[in-house]
Amino acid sequence: MDQPPIEPLRAKSLRILMMLHEAPDDAPLYARRITELTGLQNNEILPVIARFLKLGWVTAEREKRTSAELGRTARRYFYITSAGRARFYQTPLPEVQAATVKHPDDPITIRAELSHARERIAELEGRLAALGGLNRDEALRWAMENARAWATQNYEGMATEGV
Repeated sequence: MDQPPIEPLRAKSLRILMMLHEAPDDAPLYARRITELTGLQNNEILPVIARFLKLGWVTAEREKRTSAELGRTARRYFYITSAGRARFYQTPLPEVQAATVKHPDDPITIRAELSHARERIAELEGRLAALGGLNRDEALRWAMENARAWATQNYEGMATEGV
């Protein structure tokens, strides 16, 4: 039975999920830091995070020390869950790239795109291995040979058509 299509995330939601995904475990994100990284306002990120918490994509933890000890309001740290990571990896790369258009060169965006690509490669390699297919080197060799054949065929076709 086919699974229903996954509802696309809005760009704001995807950007927040991406930031949470790329945050190191020893440096979790809190609301103000998310606003700095995404360029979104507090009133834009808090409803999204509340939804992520409800969906189980994120967990939250308050700082252990009190506001008096800290000299500021205690922060609430957000951590992405395995379900949140899975949802991020289900997002097609063009959607990830579209969500990062405003900040294409920031390191978190680049790491998110690279991570997404690595996950997709691993998934495809797993599917190929399950089919008893080629190993990675064989697959790359096959891809290069077929790319050359395709380019030759299509280039010759364009040349004869006068394109």
